[in-house]
Amino acid sequence: CKCTNDIIHSRFETIASERAKQPTGIRRKMGAASATVCTKFRNKIIELMEFLLTSKIRYIRCIKPNENMSPHTTDHLVTMRQLGSAGLVKAVNIAREIYPNSLSHDKVWVRFRCLTRLNIDENLEVKEKVSILLNEQFKDQVSSSGCHHP
Repeated sequence: CKCTNDIIHSRFETIASERAKQPTGIRRKMGAASATVCTKFRNKIIELMEFLLTSKIRYIRCIKPNENMSPHTTDHLVTMRQLGSAGLVKAVNIAREIYPNSLSHDKVWVRFRCLTRLNIDENLEVKEKVSILLNEQFKDQVSSSGCHHP
């Protein structure tokens, strides 16, 4: 080792002496085989990543609104089961943890009030209306997960 740093020089000397103690045939076979496998694996991963970055593949999952396939009828429990089976609920939870994003209560109420089957009093504060809406929509997940949100 031609390094002038004493720590690096001593470490390389230790490595060199340990390698010198190994039989030449075994060292060469193991090194060549592992380097080849590692190199092939790394190259395949790089190829895959390049392909994925250039592709515009999208995954589409159709969700049945109800078991009877009746028009204008949504069974929320059936819909939520399908979303859970597709892994969408977990994906949303992971995305929410990674990229925290929050909507104002007003935007949530305007956007999602059509999902409720309840007659929510319009005189309530928007935050209260959204809380009722969300509790209704996710009551099955909250009770089955053991989590209780206020």
